[in-house]
Amino acid sequence: MKNQNTKIETLLEHAWSTLGQSVEELKEKYKDYPICLMEYIEKEVHEHVIEIRFDTEEATISISFDSENNCDASFLFLDSTEDEELLIDHLIDSADYNFRKSSFKLPSCSLKVKETKSETCFYLFRERR
Repeated sequence: MKNQNTKIETLLEHAWSTLGQSVEELKEKYKDYPICLMEYIEKEVHEHVIEIRFDTEEATISISFDSENNCDASFLFLDSTEDEELLIDHLIDSADYNFRKSSFKLPSCSLKVKETKSETCFYLFRERR
């Protein structure tokens, strides 16, 4: 169980440490990991996205960027529902939950759990002031 908690903590640290980082900083930081660089263009919308694959931890982090090309949100996807449950249990044990904002408060950001038909996403972001 301790190895699983360490894995969860490591993934959370990777996810929140991307916040505020530039595209170039993240490409350099994760150069030893499989990375997918995407560019979304439609009419007036032009967005960059980076996906980083963590094979050993069995997870992917997808990163979005603001207009200055700094990370404004990261999205953690775990490969197994067992790991998703471990992460949720970890959050319940270690983070405060804000019912009004429907998010967990972590030391340097907030986290929302978003569920779709096919997967669960852990959305990390900094509160806007």
